[in-house]
Amino acid sequence: MKNLLFIGPGAIGSVLCWHWQPHVKPWVFPHRPDMHLATALLDADQSQPLHWQRWPDDRPWQDIDLVVVTTKAHQVMAAVTPLLDHLPQASWLLCCNGLGAQQWLAQQAPNRVLWASTTEGVRPMGDGRMQRSGSGLTLLGPASGSALNAATQQRAQLLLEPKSPLTLEWRDDLLPTLWLKLAVNAVINPLTAWHGLRNGELLDAQWRTEIETLCAEIQTVARACQQILPNDLVERVLAVATATAHNHSSMRLDVEAGRHNEIDFINGYLVRQGYEAGVKTPRLALWQQRLSSRQPPS
Repeated sequence: MKNLLFIGPGAIGSVLCWHWQPHVKPWVFPHRPDMHLATALLDADQSQPLHWQRWPDDRPWQDIDLVVVTTKAHQVMAAVTPLLDHLPQASWLLCCNGLGAQQWLAQQAPNRVLWASTTEGVRPMGDGRMQRSGSGLTLLGPASGSALNAATQQRAQLLLEPKSPLTLEWRDDLLPTLWLKLAVNAVINPLTAWHGLRNGELLDAQWRTEIETLCAEIQTVARACQQILPNDLVERVLAVATATAHNHSSMRLDVEAGRHNEIDFINGYLVRQGYEAGVKTPRLALWQQRLSSRQPPS
């Protein structure tokens, strides 16, 4: 494998580029006109240069082996669709919040899609660099219910070969991990975004009833979808709030910056799954409606 093409060269794209660039050539598809490439990643006070470049218009698409998509969930369809016909043999890796975009991409490129989930912490510094704010675990696996073709299996193994600087592991079934992350985000993100809170402020007793109510609804939807979430989901949410106490959630940052947020792929996904299963989700729907009202005009 020689060439990776990134779509969405933001925080997570930057840290993945840093990990893989010693082994493959990283390129970037300019999916929006105002896109800027981070020049470096700051890790433990060491500035690590990022070597990605924009994909040239005159280079043949068949040179691309794998596409790494790290856009916001609501951007995936618009960013990916123009490339699907150009890349009939390429493999795809999607790492984004929420659920829904993953299933859509798996339908567009059967047997060629990998899913990913990461707990890496990365934030922009505002000067063309990214700051790695916390090391984590990055999981890769096949799209749920999909048997990967031979080329994608081989490319997945090559992605896993570098042992540093990130920690990557393979999961044959990544869907439970994505559901747990979805569940936590469906509580933390809308509450912090609507009320302008840091994550750790949700530990205050005034939010306990709302957290418990949301977790109960999420558990009901998960069971209806035959997904098993931990019985201690409330404690899991509080543990994440504790571990990221000083952080602003991505949804809060999007709302405060006047950008589109991912509520339709987080709470909205759970509301839709509940509707299809005949499960009522009044609190999840309330938070979807509230954060939808904070979306800028299309």
